[in-house]
Amino acid sequence: MEHLIMEKVVNKLNGYERRMYEKMGKFGAYLSAKYGISPSTAISVILGCVCLYMFVTRRWRKKQDQKPKSRPKILERSKSIARLYGGDLALRRLDDYNAAVAIPYTLERSDLVLKGLLEEEHLDLKKLQSVTARLEMAGKEEEGVRLLKEAKTKNAQMEKSHHVYEIDMLLAELLIYMGKHDEAKGCECLKQQKMMALDARRPLYKAIIYGMREEWGKAHSFWNKFVNLREEIMTMVGQEELSPEIKDFENFTERVKHLHKEIVDKRRSLARVYTGDVALKRLKDFNNNNKASTDTTQRLNLVLKDLLGEQRLDLNRLQSVIARMDMAGMGDEGVKLLSEAAKMRKAEASKSPDSYEIQMLLVEMLIYKGRPDEALQFECLKSPQKPLDARPPLFKAILYGMRNEWEKAERFWNEFVNVRSKSMPNVRGLEGLVDEITNFQMFKEKVNHLRNEITKKNP
Repeated sequence: MEHLIMEKVVNKLNGYERRMYEKMGKFGAYLSAKYGISPSTAISVILGCVCLYMFVTRRWRKKQDQKPKSRPKILERSKSIARLYGGDLALRRLDDYNAAVAIPYTLERSDLVLKGLLEEEHLDLKKLQSVTARLEMAGKEEEGVRLLKEAKTKNAQMEKSHHVYEIDMLLAELLIYMGKHDEAKGCECLKQQKMMALDARRPLYKAIIYGMREEWGKAHSFWNKFVNLREEIMTMVGQEELSPEIKDFENFTERVKHLHKEIVDKRRSLARVYTGDVALKRLKDFNNNNKASTDTTQRLNLVLKDLLGEQRLDLNRLQSVIARMDMAGMGDEGVKLLSEAAKMRKAEASKSPDSYEIQMLLVEMLIYKGRPDEALQFECLKSPQKPLDARPPLFKAILYGMRNEWEKAERFWNEFVNVRSKSMPNVRGLEGLVDEITNFQMFKEKVNHLRNEITKKNP
């Protein structure tokens, strides 16, 4: 059988060869009759031209093969979309939670960038996800939530359902990293199944949310759904792997626990400022030290300048530095630097919360400089920006006590205790009032001691 097939193939090839030579012979005879060229010369020229053509085309193909092949734009775009819906960007952010902190310039004006991106006709989802991450790192997450909610409402009115879905996804992620996992869980994008069925972010975000709530059974279930959905997306794109940074559930669990700890620590640290614990502790430990050396004053000046120049204010460190400056007899330098910083930040609408915080630091510094009348004029004491900020009533209690207006001082002390008790349940790990100042009488003694020490220093 094989011999018979081989024989037929050979016969066909011989037939093609004979017909080719016959045609070449006829073409050669035509050239000879018309132009006086011999048939052998004509055939040689034809074969030479054919060989030359084959040589040139082969060389050209070889050169083309040596050039780096650019990937088709459609393929690149499909892979970019796969990285988004496959959850790669979200997974990488969970892995590199604190990455942007080390690059301060990336945090500058992130809120303005977000606003511009949300106003574009076509949403650049990759850029949007990056900018919302930077907003959280810059401490402007509340502004980010506001902008995203406004954009979501606007797009809903324009019936741009896909835009609404994507903006809601960004909102869910931002809320997760703010530690507001219950609010994130309520986002519509995490409930929808019909819209973007092949979106692995949905089960991934749910896995993170349940992990942060320490419901690891549900977290594991959604992690498995994420992995399966991700594999489907990879198959469609035709790529074996989309470079996940977190390979398995055990690794994922570690990252979620780390994220949860970072959020709790950050919240607890800020809570100590907003509940007035740091300010109260300073009053308790007040000691009128002697002036520091020139070297110390220069270092403290530089430290304060650096801290005020940072994109995200570190309130704990700032409060510690101004306390040291005051004890070192550098209160005037501190007041000057803080006043300049407050004016600069107030000029930028996006940094008005920072201006409020710097005003709070100024009030505290003026208290320990013995300038209560000046301190009471600050806007931060008249219109507190945060409903559960216990510092304004505490500072007013101290200031009125320094003015010997104890009735007002007691009223603001009671307000301080009330606000503090409301803010306490929101943060685990905070204890009761600072030892030695557990009631108004103890507070009054500390304020009198402060006033007497300041009077001795500035008779």
